[in-house]
Formats: sequence, C-alpha cells, structure tokens
Amino acid sequence: MSEDDQIGNPARTGAPDGWSLPRPERIPRPTYWPAIMALAIAFMLFGVVTSWIFTGTGAVMFVLSLGKWIGELIRDE
Repeated sequence: MSEDDQIGNPARTGAPDGWSLPRPERIPRPTYWPAIMALAIAFMLFGVVTSWIFTGTGAVMFVLSLGKWIGELIRDE
C-alpha cells in the first residue's frame, strides 16, 4: 500500500472507521473585528441617507477593522 493510500486511513489518524480528521486541524481563535466591520458598513449605509460624517466614520472604521482582522489572522494571536 502506498503512502498516499494511508493518508485517510482511520487506523493511522485515530478517527473511527469510515471517518477522517477534518482539515485544518486548528482553527483561528474568535475575534470581534468582523462585528466591528459590520457596524462600519451599517454606519456607511446610514451615512448615505443622512450625513457624510457617518459615511466617513464608517469608512475609517471599516479600514481599521479590516486591517486588524487580517493582522490577527496573519500573526495568529
């Protein structure tokens, strides 16, 4: 049996018969930045209807939250 055939072998991976371990084995930890980004989008949309100040504030929040979120994923804090 080749090494490629053994990759999904439950006896080798410790998974029950017919199962395999999911990839990735480790997921990133939770973060608040996606929620802040959603708030920023809401600010920008609200600003379209009301005032450019809301749009500007939302745009700044969006850029900051996107940068922080990507930074956390890259550094895996």
